[in-house]
Amino acid sequence: MELKKYELASLCIHQLSEPVQQALIQSFCQNHNKAIECLCEATATHPEPSMFVILGKLQMKAKKTKDAVRSFKKAMKLLMTSAKILPNTFEAAEMYYLTGLCYLEQKNLLQAGINSVEYIRLCRMQLRQDKCIRDFNRALALCPSHFQAYMSCAAYYGSKGRYSKAILNCNEAIKILPNMFFHLLTFNAAIEDLSKTIDLNKTCILAYYNRAICYHQIKDFRKAGYKQVQKDFLRAIHLNPKCIKARICLGYNLETLGKLQRAWRQFTVAICIDPKCRAAYDGRTSVCLQMGETFAAFQDTNALTTSAPLLTNQGVINELMGYLPCAMKDYQQAISVDTNYALAYFNAAYCYYSKVLQLDPRNESAVMNHAITNTLLNNIEEAKEDFEKAIRLCPFSAAVYFNRANLYNGLKQYELAEKYNSTALSIQPNDALMYKFRADIRSKLGFNKEAVEDYKQAMSIQEQFDSM
Repeated sequence: MELKKYELASLCIHQLSEPVQQALIQSFCQNHNKAIECLCEATATHPEPSMFVILGKLQMKAKKTKDAVRSFKKAMKLLMTSAKILPNTFEAAEMYYLTGLCYLEQKNLLQAGINSVEYIRLCRMQLRQDKCIRDFNRALALCPSHFQAYMSCAAYYGSKGRYSKAILNCNEAIKILPNMFFHLLTFNAAIEDLSKTIDLNKTCILAYYNRAICYHQIKDFRKAGYKQVQKDFLRAIHLNPKCIKARICLGYNLETLGKLQRAWRQFTVAICIDPKCRAAYDGRTSVCLQMGETFAAFQDTNALTTSAPLLTNQGVINELMGYLPCAMKDYQQAISVDTNYALAYFNAAYCYYSKVLQLDPRNESAVMNHAITNTLLNNIEEAKEDFEKAIRLCPFSAAVYFNRANLYNGLKQYELAEKYNSTALSIQPNDALMYKFRADIRSKLGFNKEAVEDYKQAMSIQEQFDSM
């Protein structure tokens, strides 16, 4: 498939896969009729609601909306209980939603409203009928985590000029899919809408706060947004001086700009408002460390040391102050509080390897593992120094070169990653993992032919190993 030889991919999958998988690959290859044919055969032998829903989606993709509606109706019929009522599930809500989309595609909005009360929520929206909000609410009653229903409510309230309600519905949608707006790159559109809201209602705290969040999210794309972020957070704080979230966000914004004293002040006020606010302590600790105030940072972490992240932060501070035994104790306590908190393990490992190197500076294994730990902790410069030292101590170790390649791959310096991985392979040529890793790197560099050869070599070595 990566080589865009879709017919061969389709043939391979056809030989080994189930009807649903065959249909999906045929659809991916734009062979919609074949995909529908596969699923029609499958629904004949296994008439399940999920099969009819997939069939309906494929029919929608093929622009066969009337057939899709029939498929969704069959799925609804199968899902219905003896009382002729659909269960309150996501599947049921999705069927109503997709059927509504089919009717919209057919431009038959009024007929959609006549045929079924359940189908008309989107149609009424298009027709500007006020009853649509009841249908959206019914969809949410069926499935409270239905993202599209919340967004439809937001769109409706926005069209009616009820911006506060629109924002509240957007917030609920964001809770369900917090990264959706980032992936859709709609922050600029959100900023425009929120700006309009602010023009209409200059005392809406929620609008200022959300606009500031949007500006903060697009910081990589427009640096000028930082000042607007500050203005919006400050406006939100002016309207509600006890808004802790706005103060913490403003603190982090100021910290990013290097205005550490002002950031410290915002975190401190947040702590005065809520002495148990972990986020405020965490932010002030970070600022204190950057200002070189390790003792003040230590006091902040001592104030709330019941969570693994705070105990780990306290360990880092102890380590910076040179109190290695205390740091080790903090990391161990963090692990006992939360055995799944990986950062505590990595920092503990860092302490152990540092201690080993103090006792035995030429220990090859300790140097390499110290380098790997630094890589995982994102201590890039220290990791580079460790790998240099490891190569001097053990110039013929494939593991050292392989892990160094991993470091540069993480930094997206693919040429160096490919170089060090190739060196590792020259030392240890029968390693399937190294060939697979080099193939991944070469594909990122655009060397597809060489990448395929490496994948083949990796598979060949693995097959030989499995047959032994």
